[in-house]
Amino acid sequence: MDAALLALSCPNCGVAAEGEPLHINRELAGWPLEHFELRDQTGAPITLEQLRGRWTFMLFGDTRCGAPCAEGLSALVGLYQRLAPTAVLATTQVVFVSLDPARDSPAALQAYLQAYDPRFVGATGPRESLQRLLADMGSGDAPTATTQPASTYCADCPLANYRGDLVLVGPDQLIRAQYSPPFDVKRLTASFLIIRALR
Repeated sequence: MDAALLALSCPNCGVAAEGEPLHINRELAGWPLEHFELRDQTGAPITLEQLRGRWTFMLFGDTRCGAPCAEGLSALVGLYQRLAPTAVLATTQVVFVSLDPARDSPAALQAYLQAYDPRFVGATGPRESLQRLLADMGSGDAPTATTQPASTYCADCPLANYRGDLVLVGPDQLIRAQYSPPFDVKRLTASFLIIRALR
């Protein structure tokens, strides 16, 4: 769904109420990620090395996960817009990891992310690789890569117990923070800039 259309159809989705604190989990700050191998929306390999030297927001889901993914991606569109006048954007990236490789082809990922920002990277890979990466992220409420065949996949069902958390990985490939919805773009941007400055 186009980010602007989402905002019009659900103006309060994924937006923190005025004065509501930003939900930041720093429990895994400093946790190093293990090597992983996925493919991006152009079919090119994407590994841990693509995270080196850049600040990376990672979001897990699939192209049919609905509000949890849309809210996270919309917040990141807002963050990109706020960072646009600065040099910070050049070292910031978004990686959306699809947990449904059977349905989310490179072309499907590219079309899905185009509605948000064409600079966002889409990635997926074998289920074993996805499960290892999820486990490495250490999120207790992370979505589970579906094992349903494509013919029985429930396109209208949200991923079980999935909030759509954003995981921030530093340029040293260490987890720095995990943000939970609802998102406030101003606070998200401010927190990100503070974490960068404290590196």
